[in-house]
Amino acid sequence: MVAVLAVMVTLLIAPAKNESQTSDEAAYVVSGLSYWRTHDFRLNIEHPPLLKEIFALPLLARHAKFFANDSDWNGASEWDVAPKVLYGNVVSGMTLLRDARFVNIGLTALLVLLLVGWSYRMWGVRGAGITLVLGAFEPNILANGHLATTDIGYTLGMLVSIVAFGWYLERPTMRRLIFTALAFSFALLTRFNAALLVLILPVEYEVVMWANSDRAALSCRQAWKTVGEFALVAFVTIWASYGFEVRTLNQFQDQQALHTLGHLGVVGRFLTTTPLPAASYVSGALWQASHNAGGQPAYLFGHTSDNGWWYYFPAAMAVKMTLAALALALIAVVARIKKRAYVVRPSTAFSGLFLLVPMVLLLAIGMVTKLDIGVRYVLPVVAMLTVAAGGAARLVPSRLNWYGGVIGLLLVWNVVSVVRVYPHFLPYANEAFGGPSNLYKSLIDSNLDWGQDTPLLTKYLADHDITDYRVHLFSNAPGWVYRI
Repeated sequence: MVAVLAVMVTLLIAPAKNESQTSDEAAYVVSGLSYWRTHDFRLNIEHPPLLKEIFALPLLARHAKFFANDSDWNGASEWDVAPKVLYGNVVSGMTLLRDARFVNIGLTALLVLLLVGWSYRMWGVRGAGITLVLGAFEPNILANGHLATTDIGYTLGMLVSIVAFGWYLERPTMRRLIFTALAFSFALLTRFNAALLVLILPVEYEVVMWANSDRAALSCRQAWKTVGEFALVAFVTIWASYGFEVRTLNQFQDQQALHTLGHLGVVGRFLTTTPLPAASYVSGALWQASHNAGGQPAYLFGHTSDNGWWYYFPAAMAVKMTLAALALALIAVVARIKKRAYVVRPSTAFSGLFLLVPMVLLLAIGMVTKLDIGVRYVLPVVAMLTVAAGGAARLVPSRLNWYGGVIGLLLVWNVVSVVRVYPHFLPYANEAFGGPSNLYKSLIDSNLDWGQDTPLLTKYLADHDITDYRVHLFSNAPGWVYRI
């Protein structure tokens, strides 16, 4: 396992060092720096602070400075502040960005370890081995794993919360409850989408109770007591992450949040003018809710839409995941149907249904949203599919049969399919859709080009002696950084 993870980390280092700043990275890294330096959370309010603060830790070690003129600061414009701070600091902007990316590589390694551990609990050693290869060589995990963005951290937060909850349900103790509540808090501090856990975890509880009909369910009083303890730990953790701030929402001058509150009548006016703990978190959640409802222009298979398509994410996953991983997930389904049990029976809290529920709910919710701009929005589903694929081990007895040979060949194919695009993991597309060079026919935006290849553009212009050109970069990085 150590060797496979070492290879994965090695694959991520080169693109982390050499790729140009993508669309959101500067805003995240500099916003995190501003939180540490000013203890003010006005920049990039649309995402919670935790991951951005983690990305900014290396900047603190390098004594990076935060500065902003009154206009940018008062307007809370991270898109204007970020490039000035990142590329006008005491240390090279690309060095600061590289260091922040290295932090995310560490989070990526933790994510793969979590996937392997989950798979081991369900399928045993052989299943964990399948998940290890698929997770470490999953193109979408690698594509986002070397960038200082929130997708890996969000996926880690969602999955560790679900796994911790299953661990708690196996033996409900106060220690496990606190750990699960802290995991839940971590998830809520990565992205506001993590609030979906409020729906997922109760359904998971019902699944475990249904699968264990002989187990007594919590009484109403016990259930509310547990929810109260859970909520208290989460509330205190989130409030502490905002420095125990108490503010009114109308102080933020966030028009999207205020517009959303305007539809709530008396309740909205009360929330707007009443001092609230962690008001920045509330304001950001309202901003995100308004943004998600509005949606963004989308592209799929040569067509554009302002409202997206209900089938966008299943289609994007079919394009962006390896054919080998999809085949192994299908084999796992076949193994379940055939009811082979050559591996240790999983604990009831980590049954196949316990894994299936969050996958289905997250994908279904994604399918009704209007943010059809990247498979990264369902990255937790992609990650959990690597765990599900571990179920293919059910078809392999202690002595390898021909099923084992097929699984081995599929794993080799998965590795080759991903490594052949190194170091350009972001525009990965599987062989059925023509590979990366044909991805533009199916998907664009953060599936294909997020501004990561500006150095290649610089090289192309120089190699072809092109001096008269116009360019619009898919990021807010100044062109001079890449000699454009």
